[in-house]
Amino acid sequence: MSPRRFSGEALANKAQITVLKERRRGELGQEEARELVTEAEDFRESPSIDHLHAAHSELMTRLFGDE
Repeated sequence: MSPRRFSGEALANKAQITVLKERRRGELGQEEARELVTEAEDFRESPSIDHLHAAHSELMTRLFGDE
């Protein structure tokens, strides 16, 4: 992801990779991982990081931490 330009597409891809890594480490069950990937698909349609923060702050924190 470029620090200069927001990309919902790139963020959704990163979310999927994060979920897959957690699943492989045994930190997530199959159903929980599936739900997170499905929810993260909404990132693709987001026009800005501010929109994501308002609409999906809990999911963002769950996947990427408090950053």
